[in-house]
Amino acid sequence: MFSNGLIQITLIQIDNYGRWTSSLGYDREDKLQILQASLYTDVQRFFSSLGGIAFFHSFDTMMAVTNGIDEGSHRRIQSEICSRYPISVSMSVGVSSTAYKAQRWASEELIKRNTSPVHSQRMILINSEKIVDEGGGLVQIAHFDVDDSTKLFLDTRSAYDAALAIDRSFQTLAFLLKEKEALLFFCGGDNFISPCNGLSTSELHEIITAVYEETGVKFKVGVGLAQKAREALKFAAMGLDEIRAGKYPGPIKLFSKIYTDQLK
Repeated sequence: MFSNGLIQITLIQIDNYGRWTSSLGYDREDKLQILQASLYTDVQRFFSSLGGIAFFHSFDTMMAVTNGIDEGSHRRIQSEICSRYPISVSMSVGVSSTAYKAQRWASEELIKRNTSPVHSQRMILINSEKIVDEGGGLVQIAHFDVDDSTKLFLDTRSAYDAALAIDRSFQTLAFLLKEKEALLFFCGGDNFISPCNGLSTSELHEIITAVYEETGVKFKVGVGLAQKAREALKFAAMGLDEIRAGKYPGPIKLFSKIYTDQLK
């Protein structure tokens, strides 16, 4: 574990969606998919420009790791999105020592507002006095990459069957990480990314061993630690590339400039 490891999670939720979709008639699914893809692009662009990173969650909702991004920046992003789209978005910000707890608090606050008689566009800050500023908090991110996925999946199965096999390994990994209060997001191909504050490399090793025993899938894992999400993810990619290049035996490589000894 590391000290002062607060992580900030922002939950982004589409509002007024049903009203807009019902106005499109029955021939609408392509328009919904285009809006969702475009919205994710903008959300990612806005948050990453400030050092954060956003993830798809369920299309109607997204999550972002937003350490160092203050209330004013959130409101500007919200306003920009609402000016570009026929829907609005609400944002709820949670801060905790683990990513799972932070998103749970953010989710619970949005659920409370959803049951309110008056419900439109909202901006809720949970533990607002703890919003993680430029010099506070830490983000730990693990980048999981399936070991030899081409041979394991792509060269031996149809594209659809390969995707199902990858999804099974994702689900197994996600539930094991949730037990440690970490989140997991699918990021394309055979890559999964986990905001995992508080997890040691030995705990990560136990988790990927358990996934292998259940699914037969092995992982290489780069772990990054930094004060902002994008930098932590960059460090994770650096660690993963060292394993891929044979510079480090793996399967887990931590890359950071701070608190390295506390994660062993």
